[in-house]
Amino acid sequence: MAITDPGPRHAPSAPSRRLRLLNRVLRSQVKPNGYGSLDPAEALAGRQRFERQTGMTRTPATEVRPVTVAGVPAVWFRRPDSRTDAAILYFHGGDRLAPEHRFPAWLDDALATYEVTAAHLGAERVVVAGDSAGGGLALALLLAARDAGLPQPAGVVTLSPWTDLCGLGDSWRTNAAADPMIDAGWLGDIGRGLTADVGERHPLLSPAFGDFAGCAPVHIQVGSTEVLLDDARAVRDAYERAGVPVDHHEWPEAPHVLASFARWLPEARVAVERIGAFVHHRIP
Repeated sequence: MAITDPGPRHAPSAPSRRLRLLNRVLRSQVKPNGYGSLDPAEALAGRQRFERQTGMTRTPATEVRPVTVAGVPAVWFRRPDSRTDAAILYFHGGDRLAPEHRFPAWLDDALATYEVTAAHLGAERVVVAGDSAGGGLALALLLAARDAGLPQPAGVVTLSPWTDLCGLGDSWRTNAAADPMIDAGWLGDIGRGLTADVGERHPLLSPAFGDFAGCAPVHIQVGSTEVLLDDARAVRDAYERAGVPVDHHEWPEAPHVLASFARWLPEARVAVERIGAFVHHRIP
């Protein structure tokens, strides 16, 4: 079941000059170094290097406050014009706290933070979201919440989600060279490390293999040349089989987590607008 509203604006039919320029920078400066690692110090250094190279910063007016939710360290982001009766529970991409924490440690933390947030605001006032590994975690959270008898959130937003730690999708090979940012080799190494304890097709670790019957509607964004293209498509297909609304968007030649480049790219600004449209549709 598809959500028919495509969002506030149509995506450009071809990549902008800025996007192509950014892809060249990412391919030459970011992809060779990677920003994913099983070593926590290397992972942090890689993320900081990536943020410096891409100029990614938060809006100056945003309040940023460290908090602890259900014993889990988190950060509260709030703009002066933000609503107080709803929230987005966001799981950032990265290395899923491995290897010092093994599965299901991160899912337990995610479920605990969701329970507290939903109890405070009401599950129908919460949208769960995430990018890359965090997008996979957001989807796994839906499955875990349903199986635990918890109410579903209003919706879920997944940006370039990593959902198949086996790397079985064709795009892991066909887009290996074209992806400007993600190296399929090191991502596969991380996946094998994460799945060593439980097996590659565990749906709470690789939600591409999950059954989403009874889960919240999803908004998916992915680039056409991403290694993770088929990870996103697998979730779209799983949602369609389950008869749950899915809002799927593929962007020509877009880099990993396109929306994070809204400061620079017209495509990314449209991507952010579509996320907002989905969230406001789910929480009027």
